[in-house]
Amino acid sequence: MKFRRWPSLMLALMVAGCGDAGHHPTATVLEMTVISDAPGRLAPDRSDWNAASVLVSQATTAGLVSLNGDGEAVPALAQSWRVSDDGYSYIFRLADVEWSDGRKVVGRDFVTLFRDILKPRSRHPFKPYLQALENAADVAAGRKPVTALGVSSPMSDIVELRLSSPRPAFLQLLGQPEMALPARDGGRITLGPYRVTRTEASITMLTLDDQHAEEENAASGGIKLIAEPDAEAAITRYKAGQIALLT
Repeated sequence: MKFRRWPSLMLALMVAGCGDAGHHPTATVLEMTVISDAPGRLAPDRSDWNAASVLVSQATTAGLVSLNGDGEAVPALAQSWRVSDDGYSYIFRLADVEWSDGRKVVGRDFVTLFRDILKPRSRHPFKPYLQALENAADVAAGRKPVTALGVSSPMSDIVELRLSSPRPAFLQLLGQPEMALPARDGGRITLGPYRVTRTEASITMLTLDDQHAEEENAASGGIKLIAEPDAEAAITRYKAGQIALLT
């Protein structure tokens, strides 16, 4: 599998936030048109991950690791990890992170995530690539229960992933936006600076969480993601100055 480097929503906000001294373009709603066939919806067992979904994921949540500009795994919700010498075991220690409602992120959150992705009825796009997990093929086919999957949390801040065979790029897989914990309560309880407050038709509205209101380059008025399935039309409108920000 070739891993993608999706455009960073935070980078886009930094570019959009640049302006003359004394001018604060982030004080109003930032409109961003996304070449995508649908608004961003996040669920661990859905197949319809698109560019809008990826941007929503980047703004609202995180995974065990993320990828830097060189495609290398760096800490995200996991502050550290250890890979066994034979490559069959990955043990992650979680950072002390809370959801926006104050509940701590615990290892059980990731156990649930992986089980949801691999359950028989799941249509998650990364389901085929997670077959390297112990018993994944049998779990996905319904031959074994999800509890047999090679993921566990022996302590609240520990996540262990056990593989049936070594996978050299396994950390890069875990760093993809699709492998982030899904925001809870329809995107209202999050781990990132924004929360989803409206999803309808082609529009997803992201509102800045109060605790991030003073962060530099944050769009304090929120972000309006507009899904545009016609790439050629979107680029034409962008060149004509009808779209301020396109990704």
